[in-house]
Amino acid sequence: MANPPQVTEVPFGAIKTDVTNMRAMKPSKAQTKALAEHIKAKGLISPVSVYPEGDNYQLILGFDRYYALESLEAGELKAACPNGVPVRVFHDIAEMDEEEQIAAIKDLQLAENLNRRAPPRWRR
Repeated sequence: MANPPQVTEVPFGAIKTDVTNMRAMKPSKAQTKALAEHIKAKGLISPVSVYPEGDNYQLILGFDRYYALESLEAGELKAACPNGVPVRVFHDIAEMDEEEQIAAIKDLQLAENLNRRAPPRWRR
């Protein structure tokens, strides 16, 4: 991708889930609740990643954060993300053909998932 992604804020309802998610399984209710509580307390620290598609945005990274945001009530969501949900927008992906999009999305998802480190033993 030639252009770096841009960080902005969009309404939660404009974010749609993408079918190419490598982490298609939803997190457990306990995980979602814990992350939602953290988001309520601190806000969304790390933006989810999307690409524009028409008037909406397709989610490509940050599914656990998305599900946690989805679990919040409207007032809690507004309090946690007063100007909209922080997103990292990959405009280049929107300009690719479908085959290139799938490859680029899978590369990003793979990189994000492989770069995760297990928490230190004392945090488990």
